[in-house]
Amino acid sequence: MKFIRKKKLAQKVLIIDGLSGSGKSLIGPLISSLEKSEYNIYDHLFEEVVVLLANNKIDFNSAQSLLRIHADMDIYNLTIGRDVNFRPSDHSGVHHGLVQKEFNKRIKVNDGDKISKKILKEKKWLPILSHYSLIYSHYYNKIFSDREIFFISSSRNPAKLIVDFYNGNWEKKINNNERELFLTYKKKNLVSPWFLSTFKNKKTFIENYAEFVLFYCDYQKKFQSNHYLIKFENFIKKPDIDLNNLGKILGSQTPNTKKLLRKFNLPRTKDDNNLDYNLNKINKIIKDKKLNKKVHLACESHFS
Repeated sequence: MKFIRKKKLAQKVLIIDGLSGSGKSLIGPLISSLEKSEYNIYDHLFEEVVVLLANNKIDFNSAQSLLRIHADMDIYNLTIGRDVNFRPSDHSGVHHGLVQKEFNKRIKVNDGDKISKKILKEKKWLPILSHYSLIYSHYYNKIFSDREIFFISSSRNPAKLIVDFYNGNWEKKINNNERELFLTYKKKNLVSPWFLSTFKNKKTFIENYAEFVLFYCDYQKKFQSNHYLIKFENFIKKPDIDLNNLGKILGSQTPNTKKLLRKFNLPRTKDDNNLDYNLNKINKIIKDKKLNKKVHLACESHFS
C-alpha cells in the first residue's frame, strides 16, 4: 500500500536548526515575528522521522506521509491556538515570543473550513525548530517536494558549543535522565544519541561529540541552496542585517520584532563567550592531538 496526501495546508515549511547552545531560542522568536511567518514550534517528530529515514528504519513513503500530515496539522493548530505552549517560563512558549495576547484571541475562534481558507490565502511560513537535523536537509527537500521549503541554521564558536555540552554533563543526562528525549541506539553495551552514530572512533564521549560538531559546522558552510546561515556572534551585535536579509523571504519586521529586540537586549556590544577559557578547556578535555588541533582551527575559521 502506498500512502498519499493530495491536499496541503502548510505551503511553506521553514526548518530552523542548530547545535545545542547555538542560539535558536533567541533567533527563533525573532524570525517568527517577521510578517510572513507563523510562530515557531518544536515538533520532535520532524527530526525523529528524518533520523529514522536516514538509518533505514522507516521507508520514504511513510516518512513523507507522516511529515506532510504533521506540517498541515501544525499550521492548522497554530492558527486556532490548539496545542500551544502557554507556560511563561518556557523558551518554546508564546510568552517568550511576546505573542500570548495573539494566541489568547486565537483560542476563541471557531475552527472549520474558514480556517483552512485563511491559511491557504495567507501562505505563511511554518517554522519548525529542530536540533542537529540540518545534515539531513536532502531528506526534508524530498519529503516536501510538493511545497516550498527553506532552512535557517545558527552557528556559534565550536569550542564554546563543545565545552558547554561537556559542562552540562550531557553524557550522563542523555542516558540516565527520563526527561531527555533523544533517539538513542545501543552497540556493544554502549548507549549513545543518534547524532554520534558515525563518530565512534574516539576514546571519550566528548571527543565523539566534538567530531560531530566539526562535521555539522562544515556542513553548514557548504550547504548553499535554500539555506541561510546566521552566525550568532554577528547576529547579537547587528541583528538587523540578518533580519533584513531574511525579510526578502519571510517578510519585513513588525512591531513585535522591535519589542523582542529590546527584550533580548539586542543589539549587544559583545557576547558572553570567553574564547581563551573555552580553548583552555578544550585542551583539557580533548586529548586526541589531531582532533584538538581541528577544534582550534575551526575556531580560527569561525572568527575570521
